[in-house]
This record gives sequence, C-alpha cells and structure tokens, in this order.
Amino acid sequence: MDTEFFKNIVDSCRSVFDCQVSLISVVDEQAQRQLHWAQAGLSSAENETKSLPLSHSICKKVIATGEALIINDTKKDEEFLSHPAIHAFNIRSYLGVPIRDDENECIAALCVADTTVRKWTEDDVKVLEGFASGLSTQVRQIVSPDLDKPIDVSTSYSDDGRLNTIQTNISFQQDSNGYASLLTADPNYYNIWGKTPNADTFDLFDMCVPDEIARIRTSFGIAAMRESVWHQKWAIKCAFGVEKRLSGVGHAKSLPGGFTLWHVLVSETYT
Repeated sequence: MDTEFFKNIVDSCRSVFDCQVSLISVVDEQAQRQLHWAQAGLSSAENETKSLPLSHSICKKVIATGEALIINDTKKDEEFLSHPAIHAFNIRSYLGVPIRDDENECIAALCVADTTVRKWTEDDVKVLEGFASGLSTQVRQIVSPDLDKPIDVSTSYSDDGRLNTIQTNISFQQDSNGYASLLTADPNYYNIWGKTPNADTFDLFDMCVPDEIARIRTSFGIAAMRESVWHQKWAIKCAFGVEKRLSGVGHAKSLPGGFTLWHVLVSETYT
C-alpha cells in the first residue's frame, strides 16, 4: 500500500492543529490491534510495530460509535483517566473523527492528540472532519473486500474504470497583502491544474472562473482573519476551455510578521 497520501494528511493535521501526534487508524478485531496506516509525531520506538494492542486504543471508540470523540483533558475525563494509552504515551488531550464509507459506516479514524490540555472547538472538529471526508474514498478502496488490490491512494475510480476523484495537499504562506508563496504541493497538483505551481507567486484560485472569484476570495479572507475552517467549492477553466469543479477544505494559522500559514486539501470530483 502506497501511504504517501495518508502521510501527507497526518503531517498536515499535525501542523494545522499544532499538536504532538496525528494518526489514521483501523481496528483489526481478529488480531486485537489498532493498525496505523499513517502517523506523525510518534517516536521511532512507538511506531516500530505500526500498531497498538486494542487495550491501548482510544480510536477504537470513534470507530465503534461512528462519532467524534473530544477529550480536552484526560485527567478530568472519568472514562479515560485510567486508560493505558494515557500513561503509555502521555496523552493529555485527544480529538478523533470517523472516516466513513458510501453507506455512512465508520471504517477508520483520523485523530490528533497532544501532551497538553486543549480546548477543542467546533471549528477544530469541522477541520478534522474535512480531512477525514477527503480520506473516505481512499480508505474505502483499501478496506473493501470487493477489491483485489489497492489503488493509488491519491485517486479513486468507479467500477467501470472512470476516474472519480483526484486530491492534492497544498501548504502555503500568505503575507498581509495577500501574496502567497508555496511551501509544499504533492504531484497531483499538476493533474488538477494541468501545470506545475509557481512557488514564488502562488495562487490557490488560479484559473478560477470570473463569476466566482469574488465570492471565493472573500470567503478565504474571512477564514484567514478568523483563523477558522474554510470549506468552499469553485470552478476553474483550464487549457482549451476545459472547466473543472473543485472543492477545498483548509485552516489558517497566524504567524509572526503578519503572515498566515495555510494547509488546504483540494479535490476534483468527476461525475
């Protein structure tokens, strides 16, 4: 299984939430273990087996209930006060959300955790759910028993072989005047926009159709000002007049000097 796409997600989550750990996990009931498909922040020793005994799993509750699990302070949470993972990994706060399949069943969990007390907000939950939503297709393709082999986790296909979704993770820094410089973008950026990004003069809304540019930039600016979740859809017109519909979810974080750090997951969906 190519885990590069999953690794990009947990790296982005760890950066967006400024936390110690982020994981994408599934439960293997037969082996009684929590399997890590991707992780960011675990030590080499902690991640050596890429799994945990279920007795040490907090994510198993997210997967079992299909609901977000919010723990601001494990020392004040009666259910998890004596949980083995709290002591083994010094977890003081946790936020986990389900990754769902087409039938809305929970098939995995995406979480962030920290060694300090946190006050997780509704926006935090929405941002993490946005990342989880972007993962659903990729996870389903791997766990589905109807598939003989996994596919490239950055794309998904329908049963008749048509491409359904392309996704790309993008990180960039924006100054107070709105000018942006690209930090990272995975190879699927080219598959969506049809060109490589300009790192020095990056524009997330490059090729946006004129009728939507004011709306999309306004929503982006408001999210940056509030440091809140941003989730929008827009259209771009590529070479030869081909129009594509995109959706994006991201979160802004203020930096010294009037800069804003953005992490955005962009999806192109075919119908």
